[in-house]
Amino acid sequence: MIGRFKKGAFRIALAARVPLVPIVLCNSGAALPRGAWLMRPATVRVEVHPPIDTTRWRPEELDREIEAVEQLYRATLQPGSPHPSL
Repeated sequence: MIGRFKKGAFRIALAARVPLVPIVLCNSGAALPRGAWLMRPATVRVEVHPPIDTTRWRPEELDREIEAVEQLYRATLQPGSPHPSL
């Protein structure tokens, strides 16, 4: 389960007008379960989504943009998901 995203990277991308590339690690908890000290062998799927253009983002709409990226991550992490993209 993922928590709320911090705004720092999004603010930097907005200020620099550079794209964000969402990279989602699926099943990473199998490799390092919560509270464990050692990694285990596991199959982890890495989903690299297309870059997200930030040139049209506005500071007053940043929370909405972050929410859209969070939803992309949540949808990607859903079992059986069709691997959505923005």
